[in-house]
Amino acid sequence: TNDLLLLARSDELPSDRQEPIDLSVIVAETVEAFAVAHPELPRTRMALGADLPVSADPNEIGRIVANLLDNAFRYGGGPSANPARIATRAADRETLLEVSDDGPGIAAADLERIFEPFHRVHADGGTPEGSGLGLAIARSLAQRNRGRLTVTSQPGSGATFRLSLPRFR
Repeated sequence: TNDLLLLARSDELPSDRQEPIDLSVIVAETVEAFAVAHPELPRTRMALGADLPVSADPNEIGRIVANLLDNAFRYGGGPSANPARIATRAADRETLLEVSDDGPGIAAADLERIFEPFHRVHADGGTPEGSGLGLAIARSLAQRNRGRLTVTSQPGSGATFRLSLPRFR
């Protein structure tokens, strides 16, 4: 229920709680909180760039990061898989956050559909539990903070989710 409410509220553009933040700091804090909440999972490998200012809602950016990490571990093989990888860096007038996993990958036909509410690539018994709202929420929050959330993947080669946010000057 909370996820549905969050998704409904995230359609209000833009966020009115934006403030100057360092993307790498928010990512590091969120990864640490995720590790504390999920000690059974391997530690996320991080490569964080320095001085990546953005104007965004820190709670909403943290939620995006947490949703992407949760997705990476659910579909990347779980506790026995290689750790998820997360990186931040500057690119032109943007800051980028990338979360990668070594999961089964995503077919080209599903690359955009995975961001639709309730869409699950495989709805069979072998699919990890979930509501199908995490990526829809993450994309909506990205847009609310003037960003873009995209994915690149091929079947059998994992997935990389990329959050692009405008740099704060």
